[in-house]
Amino acid sequence: MNGTLGRLVAEALSSPRTAARQLLGLGISRAFVLQAAIVVAIGAAVVQFFLTALVAGMAQEGTAPSQMQPLAAALLQFGQILITAALVFGIGRMFGGTGDLDGALVITVFLGFMNLIWMAVMIISGALLAPLMGFAALAAAIWGLWALGSFVAELHGFSSAWKVIGVAFGLSFVLALIVVLALGGPVAMS
Repeated sequence: MNGTLGRLVAEALSSPRTAARQLLGLGISRAFVLQAAIVVAIGAAVVQFFLTALVAGMAQEGTAPSQMQPLAAALLQFGQILITAALVFGIGRMFGGTGDLDGALVITVFLGFMNLIWMAVMIISGALLAPLMGFAALAAAIWGLWALGSFVAELHGFSSAWKVIGVAFGLSFVLALIVVLALGGPVAMS
């Protein structure tokens, strides 16, 4: 499995849609994916702690940002994985996709694992030379958007990852607009 994971990580960096196809073809059980989600959530909480501490060390004020308790952070990460998987499944189906919830959970957990790798790269680059951390974060954001679009497109059988990304941006805009209007509209600064 370690060899398979390493190959999937390498493939995901250069060809996310191919990696998604291979990952979904492994037939991973729901029980294993849920256990992996717990491990990824704990790992994300730990890495986030170090990343926050590193950023606080770089801050001029010298005050550390508030740290969430590790268990609470891990539970929040786990909840985020489950909600994201449900949204990937539900919204994809709403737009005519053919993916299932188990597949959505598999790709969400794997992308969470890849995010852990990117956060580790940010920690290492920030420890070596602070400005490198910004470049690593930018690379992670660009890759993450491309990978999410590719993985969702593969899961649901959509023809284009870019269309998935466009729909995601469109839905985010509509949701933000609904929230602003529900809160009473934009507030004028005086």
